[in-house]
Amino acid sequence: MKSIDIWVNDISYQNHSLNMVELKEMKDDEEKNFVFLSSIRIMSSNVVEICRFGRKRWKIENEGFKK
Repeated sequence: MKSIDIWVNDISYQNHSLNMVELKEMKDDEEKNFVFLSSIRIMSSNVVEICRFGRKRWKIENEGFKK
């Protein structure tokens, strides 16, 4: 089960504006938390897609570090 718990737009950080979404995944009674930052404004119409791409990027980066 996946749940998107919260997203926040327009976080000011060192003269940049960031957007953040938190995703929780439950699998086999284990909870995993993921947080994604984006320059793309997060809305109900794109939050699922942003999380999907964030998970794909996370997987690619982890596979690269394992080599």
